[in-house]
Amino acid sequence: MKIDDKSNQPLPRWRQFAAKEQVVFTPDKEDIPFIPVAMERKRASGWTADRQRLFIRHLQHIGIVAAAARAAGMSPKSAHALKKRGHMQRYLSGEAPPQWDAERLDFTQAWDLAVKMGRDNAYSHAIARALQGETLIIRKEGGVRIIEKRRYDNRLLARALAPLPPAPPKSAR
Repeated sequence: MKIDDKSNQPLPRWRQFAAKEQVVFTPDKEDIPFIPVAMERKRASGWTADRQRLFIRHLQHIGIVAAAARAAGMSPKSAHALKKRGHMQRYLSGEAPPQWDAERLDFTQAWDLAVKMGRDNAYSHAIARALQGETLIIRKEGGVRIIEKRRYDNRLLARALAPLPPAPPKSAR
């Protein structure tokens, strides 16, 4: 367990994995271009524009908000608060939400798109793993004989092919 330098108290679990150094984001051609949420206070440990881009990148690959937030060094709760803040900034500014223009997506639109892309990615990986199977390597005593065995998971295939549950209504989010 890691200890906070200032208070000598144990860090919360999500903070133990947070990056202490400044997050440097290197753009990739597969990243979703969007306009980050403007922050009133600039904090190195807060949601900087680079952390927001890193979060969306991880969200687009895995589709799980908690894992993407931890990969960006932040908590899932603060990620949801950031999404809410993005909604409120747009509402208070009086500007209409941008249309689905690839150059003018806001943070919440990029979030929704990244979740869809991440779920599609996870779905395709589940189908491939279920159809191609997993390779298990079994070693005998002494390490002389190595056996490779392929295991197929029919339950994973059935679950991947099952229809997805309907998305919750916007008011429940």
